[in-house]
Amino acid sequence: MGSQPRLHRLSPNPVKLSAFVDHIE
Repeated sequence: MGSQPRLHRLSPNPVKLSAFVDHIE
């Protein structure tokens, strides 16, 4: 259970990742 949340935190949702990259650019 400790590895599951860690992996989820490292690999956020694609939608959130796209918004994050768009915000940086």
